[in-house]
Amino acid sequence: MILILSTGHSEPTTDTVIDWLLYYKADFIRINSEDMVDKTTRLSVKIDSNQIVIGGQNINLDKANVVWYRRWYDYRNIGFQPSNLHQRQLNRELSAEAEELLIYIYFSLRDKLWLCNPLVNKTHNKLFALRMAKLVGLTIPETFITNHMDEVRRFLEEHGNIITKPVGDPFVYFGDDGSCFKNFTQKLTMAYLKKLPDSVFVSLFQKMVKAEFEIRTFYLDGDFYSTAIMHGNTLDIKLSVNRDMNVKMIAYELPEDIKDKIIILMKKLDLNTGSIDIIRSQSGEHYFLEVNPIGQFSGYGFACNFQLEKKIAEWLIKKDQQKKTHHEKNQVYECL
Repeated sequence: MILILSTGHSEPTTDTVIDWLLYYKADFIRINSEDMVDKTTRLSVKIDSNQIVIGGQNINLDKANVVWYRRWYDYRNIGFQPSNLHQRQLNRELSAEAEELLIYIYFSLRDKLWLCNPLVNKTHNKLFALRMAKLVGLTIPETFITNHMDEVRRFLEEHGNIITKPVGDPFVYFGDDGSCFKNFTQKLTMAYLKKLPDSVFVSLFQKMVKAEFEIRTFYLDGDFYSTAIMHGNTLDIKLSVNRDMNVKMIAYELPEDIKDKIIILMKKLDLNTGSIDIIRSQSGEHYFLEVNPIGQFSGYGFACNFQLEKKIAEWLIKKDQQKKTHHEKNQVYECL
C-alpha cells in the first residue's frame, strides 16, 4: 500500500498525483493533517495494533510499503485565533499535542520507504546544505551571518552588491483584511544600511550573483528535471515566477558534473527528492542556492511538459510493487 501524508489546504499537487494513482488503479490511502484536529471527523489511534481510524476508515500503518510525505499543516492556528496570553499558551499546548501525534506516526513508519522523510525534512537546515554543497565541489555565493552592521558594510564595500534573505523558511503573515506578507530576497544598499542601528537581529547576507537566468531543478531519486527561468526581474525565483509576467520558462539540461555533485549532496543530506534553486551567472558558472525537500515543482514542470505528477505516481507504484514482491518472496522462503 502507498500512504500519502499531505494537507487538504491549498495543496493541489497531491491531488494531481492522486489522479494518476487512480488512473493506474494503485493501492493507496491519503491522510490529511486536518484530519488530526478536525473535531467533526471521528479519529481513533490504536497504539497496540498500530492502526488509525479516520471517519470510519481503518488504516493499518503496518501495511504501508511506501510513504510520500508532501506537506503537513503546522497547527499554528489550531481550533481558534488566540486573543490573549492564556489563549496563546493553550494554542501552544494543543499544537504540541498534535505534533506529538504526528511524530508518533513518523516513528511508526520509520522502517518504510519514504519519498521525502519527514524527520529529515524537519531537521533540514539550509545553512548546512550550503556548507555541504561547498564541500562536494558545488559553487555557492559567499555567505555569512552576523548581527553587526559594521561587518555588513565592509562586506558590501568588498563585493559591490550584496543581498539578504531569511536563514530558514519564513512564515506567512496574514492581515485582518486577508492580505498576506512574506520575506523574500532583497538587495541592500549602503544608504539603507546606514539607516540601521549598529546591532540587529542575527541575519544572513550573501554576495549577489549577477544572473544570466535562474534554474529550478526538481530532483527525484537521481533524476533531474530542470527549468530555466528567463528574463526574471527579481532576486527571488518565487517572485520571478509569481509576479513577472514577462518571464519565460524552458527546459534546461544541467552539466553532468553538476548533476554528479548534486547526487552526492542529496545522499549526504539524506534526501531522495527536493526542489533545488540554482543560478547560472553571466560568466557561465552554476551557483547552488538551496534545496527545499518539499518545494513547489508543478508550475515549473507544467511549463516544460515534464509530467512530474505522473512520474511521482509511477515511482510510488514501482516502489510499492517492489516491496510487495520482496515480501512475497520472503514468505515463500519461510514456508520452505
